[in-house]
Amino acid sequence: MTINSAFTLNTSRTFIINANTALRLNSDIVLNGTMTQNGSLYMADYLITGTGAFVHNSTTSYLYIGHADGIASSGATETYATPAQEH
Repeated sequence: MTINSAFTLNTSRTFIINANTALRLNSDIVLNGTMTQNGSLYMADYLITGTGAFVHNSTTSYLYIGHADGIASSGATETYATPAQEH
């Protein structure tokens, strides 16, 4: 699956990347709900921002980032910048 244009996940919504599947970003994501990553997430240099939660299942998933600033739990310039993150 590929996200090609702006995408917003609203509060109280959940988006799950299943194990053995992949999501490729071609646009930034605003995450105000919960995204659970059980499969592969190819981010390139796109951002995941917002007030929601990003849950990375390190047992079954792979996270591919390309942003020069890497990963952080806050701020607006890192690859994913949401208040709540689990690894």
